[in-house]
Amino acid sequence: MLVDARIVLFSLVLLCVSTEPLPLSAAQDPIRVQSHEVLVPTVVFDKVIYARLNKMKPHHRDSYGDLVAKSEKLWDSIAVKDLTEKDFHLFEDGVEQKIQRAQMEPPASRVVEDNLGKHPEIVGTGGGLWAYPDTPKTDMRVWLAWPQYVLAYAPAKSPAGSCHRIQVKVERAILEVWTRNEYCNTDHPASDPLSGTEFGKQLEAKANPGTRSDIDLKMKAWAFAENPDVARVYVSLDFSGQALLHEFRDGTLYATIGLLVMVYRKDGTLAERYSDFACCDYGNEKKPNAGEQQAQSQYVVAQPPGAESLLPDRYETQFALSPGEYQVRAVLGDGVHFGVQEVPLTVASYDASKLAISDVVLSQRARNMPAEATEATARVAKSYTPLTSKGVEFTPTANPQFLSSDMLFAYFEVNDPLVDGQPGAKVQVNMRITDTESGTEVDTFAPVDTKTYSKAGSPLIAVARGAPLKRLTPGVYRLEVQASNGEGKSTEWRPAVFAVMEAAPLELSESALPKREEVVLNVTALDSKGRPVTDLTATDFQIFEDVKPRAITSFKVTSAQSTPGTRPPPIVILFDLMNTGWSRREYIANRIIRALNPLETDEGIYLYLLTTEGELYPVRPHGSIASGSKTEKPEDAPWTKTIRPLLMQAINEVRGFRDEDQTTEAWRAPLTFRRLSELEDDFSAVRGPKTLLWITGGVPIKVRSSCENDVISSATGTYASGICSGYCQLPHAAGMSAILETCMDFTPFLEHFSTEAVAADATVVSVAVTATGLQDFDVGKSASSLARLADLTGGQIYMNTDADLEKAIQGAVVARNARYRLTFAPSVQDGKYHKLQVLCIRADAHVVGPRGYFAGANSVTRPHLGTVR
Repeated sequence: MLVDARIVLFSLVLLCVSTEPLPLSAAQDPIRVQSHEVLVPTVVFDKVIYARLNKMKPHHRDSYGDLVAKSEKLWDSIAVKDLTEKDFHLFEDGVEQKIQRAQMEPPASRVVEDNLGKHPEIVGTGGGLWAYPDTPKTDMRVWLAWPQYVLAYAPAKSPAGSCHRIQVKVERAILEVWTRNEYCNTDHPASDPLSGTEFGKQLEAKANPGTRSDIDLKMKAWAFAENPDVARVYVSLDFSGQALLHEFRDGTLYATIGLLVMVYRKDGTLAERYSDFACCDYGNEKKPNAGEQQAQSQYVVAQPPGAESLLPDRYETQFALSPGEYQVRAVLGDGVHFGVQEVPLTVASYDASKLAISDVVLSQRARNMPAEATEATARVAKSYTPLTSKGVEFTPTANPQFLSSDMLFAYFEVNDPLVDGQPGAKVQVNMRITDTESGTEVDTFAPVDTKTYSKAGSPLIAVARGAPLKRLTPGVYRLEVQASNGEGKSTEWRPAVFAVMEAAPLELSESALPKREEVVLNVTALDSKGRPVTDLTATDFQIFEDVKPRAITSFKVTSAQSTPGTRPPPIVILFDLMNTGWSRREYIANRIIRALNPLETDEGIYLYLLTTEGELYPVRPHGSIASGSKTEKPEDAPWTKTIRPLLMQAINEVRGFRDEDQTTEAWRAPLTFRRLSELEDDFSAVRGPKTLLWITGGVPIKVRSSCENDVISSATGTYASGICSGYCQLPHAAGMSAILETCMDFTPFLEHFSTEAVAADATVVSVAVTATGLQDFDVGKSASSLARLADLTGGQIYMNTDADLEKAIQGAVVARNARYRLTFAPSVQDGKYHKLQVLCIRADAHVVGPRGYFAGANSVTRPHLGTVR
C-alpha cells in the first residue's frame, strides 16, 4: 500500500445529495504530520450552491443529482478553485500560523457502478479501500466527493503525542469551510496509522487468540506470486455497517470505525501489521454515547434518510509477503464492539520456469474499467491495484454465498513460462464444480484457451470466468481450477468453496432469546483432525429444511471459554445395563475403562448406570450434575485413573436377576424414557452445552402393549409420552412375517424429550450395542430410537465396535468445546417431522447438527435454559 504521509486520524467529506433538505456529511481527510510540516486538508464550498443541491427535484433533467450521476467530474465545475494561501487564516491552539502553501487535491473517493448497482469507495488512512452499500442505478441520490485544499505550515516544537486544536477561516463570507479541528504530534508508519493511538491499542487487545467476536465479520485472503521474493496478498472483509456503533447529530455522522490486520508466521512471530481508519473523529467534540444507545436496543439514533449509505460494509487491502505459511488475523472495531476473524494463508514459492496457478478468488461484482481514468480513480489506484482481466475489474468477496440466479465469477492467475520472451506451449484452463457433501462432480466446463488473456512479454495470465448457478440445487460446492499445457504438464487443482441458496438470507439477529416460533439448532464444528473449530460466524452456516434454504435468525457461540475458573460443559455417560444383553456387558465395561483411563482431567465427566431394575446409579462423581464434577481435592488424581475398580464395583452392586416380565420391551421402554427425562431435568439446571452419551441396546419407538397410555411428569409439566395406537405392524423374529398387534407408540416422548434437550443446549450421542449392527436401524427396532434422538438433537450414533465406543467418548470430550446455537423460522407449523441439513461453507470445518425436527413443537419452553448470554 502506497501512502505518502504519516497520518493521525481520518475522515472524508462525502455529501449525500437527496430530496431531503438535511445534508448528510462525514468530515474530511486527516491532518498529516510530514517532514516537519503539518498538512491540513480543508474543504471549501459555496453555501448557496450547497443549499441548492438539497433542494433540487431528484428527477429534474438539470438537477445536480442527475448531473453527478452522469459525471464524476461535476465537482470540477462547482468547486471553489481560485483560493490561495492569502485567503486562509489558520490557528493552532489559538495562535495564527503562517501558511506556506495551499494547493488543491482530488478526493480520495469514487462512485463505482457495477453489475449490482452503484456505491462509493474511499481510500482509508492506511491505503485500503472502504466500500459502501449499493444503491439502485436509477437512484439519483448520490455521494458528492468534494475536492479539498491542503494547507501547509511549520508547527512550533511540541512533545511527541501532544495534541493541538486547529481552526481555519476564509476571507469570503459566502464560503463555508470544513476542516478537522485537532491533530496529534504522533509518528506512524504510512500503512499503520492507528499504531500507538488509543483506538489502535483497543484493536490490539482484541487481536489475541480466543477473543470472542461480537461483530459478524467475514474474511478471505489470497496470494498471487510475482517473483521469487514476494507475492501480492489481497485481504477482503464483509460486515454489516449498521451493526457498528454510530450516531447522527444535525445530519452529521459520528462514529469510530477502524481495522487492524496482523500477519503471523508459522512460528507465531509477527510478519506484517497494517491498520486503517474509515470514520469519523472530530477532535474534542462529543463522541457517541454507547450506554444510551445500547439501552435503546439499537445502534442508530435519529438516523436521517439516506444515512445508511455513509457506513461502510466492505473493506479490501493488499500488501506484499515472502513465501511461507501464515495466519492472517483481522479486528474490526467501533470503539465498543469488535469483530475478530482469522484465516490461514499459504504464499507459494515462485518459479518463473514452471507452469503454476494462483489462489482462486470468487466474486459477485464485475464492472468494465473506465476508458478514461478520473483523478479520483487515479488516487485510489495509487494504493490499491484491482483484479482485472480483459478490461473488466472483479471485486473479491469474503462471503461466497450466491443465489441460484446469480453468476459466479472466478479470478485467478496462471504462470506460463516464456521462451525467448514469447509464450511457451499452449496453455488451457480446466474448471469443474464438486458437491462438498457427496464429493461428486456436478458440473464441468469446456477447456479455455488462455491465448486471448495473455499480455505480450508477461508470463502471468490473468483469467476470469463466469459460472451460471441455475443448474445447482441449494448446497455447498467447491469450484476447482487447473492449468495444463501442450507439453503434458498440469498444475494442481485449486479449490474455492461457495454456497448456493434459493433466496437471499435475512439480516441476522443477535437477540438474547429465540422467539417461540423459531426452531433451535445445536451444532458442533470440528476440523479434519477432529479438533474444535471455534471461530465460525453466522454467515459460515447454511440451513436447509426439506431441501429448501432457510434464513438464520439468530446465532450464538455456546461453548464455554477455556479460561481459568470456567467449568467445562458436562458430559454424562450412561451405561445402560437394563437394555443391554448380559453377555456383552463385561466387554462394554472394558471398552469404557479403556476410553476413560487416559483422560488427564475428570472435570465435567459423569458416569451413570441404568440398572437392571430401571434406576439411575451414579458411579462417579456422587451428587447432582449441577454441583459440578471434579476430584474432591486438588492433589487427588482424576477418578478416571481408577475407573476399573470403580466401575466393576458399581456393576457388582447393582447386578441382580429380573422377573420374566421385566425383560419385555413393554416394561423396559417406559421406564427407560422416564430415566432419560430425569437426566434431562438435571441438564436444565446447568447453563451451556451438555452431552448425553448413551451406551445401550436401545428400546423401540413402538412396542407391544396391552395398551394404556404412558404419562411422564417432568420439570415442565406432565405429558403423554406413549400413546396406545391400536393395531400397528411390528417386526417379528427372523423368518416370520410381521403381524398386526396392539402397541404403544413413544413418538411423543421423542418429540418432547428432544425439544427439551435442544432448549437446554443438550445433544444425545449414542453407542448402539446391537447383535445385528446396521440391520437394527429399521423403523420400530431398538436402534431406531437412537438414530431419531441423534437426528433431533444434533448428536451422532456409533456402532459398538472396538474403535467406535472409544471414539464416541473421546469425540464428546473434544466436541463440547466447539458448539454453536442457531435458530430459524419454520415454514409451517403442521406438527409433522421435517428433514434438516446444516452445512458450513468453510472448507476446514465439518459440522454436525440436527437432521430433523417436529414442526409445531415448542422449542423454547425453557427460555432460561442452556444459553450462554
